[in-house]
Amino acid sequence: MKHEIRIARYDDLEEVSAIEKATMGNYTYVDTAWNYFMNSEGAFLCAYDNGTMVGIAHVAILPDGCGWFEALRVHPDHQKAAAGLRL
Repeated sequence: MKHEIRIARYDDLEEVSAIEKATMGNYTYVDTAWNYFMNSEGAFLCAYDNGTMVGIAHVAILPDGCGWFEALRVHPDHQKAAAGLRL
C-alpha cells in the first residue's frame, strides 16, 4: 500500500486529534503539544491513504542536531499497512 506523507497544517488539528484518540484512547497529548509541535524545529507529519488521514508523527530536531521521532500514531483500521514505516 502506498501512502502520501505531507507536513501538517494548523487546520489539521481536528483530524490529528481523531487519529490520536482512536489509537490511544484517553491517553492523548497531541492537542496539548500542538503549538509546540507546529513551531519547533522539525515537522509534524500526516500519512494519507486515498485522501484520508490514517497516521501522524512528529519529528523534532534537537539542539545537538539529532532527530527525535515522537507521537507516532496510526489509526487502528490502518495498522500493519506500512503507514508508520512510511512516516
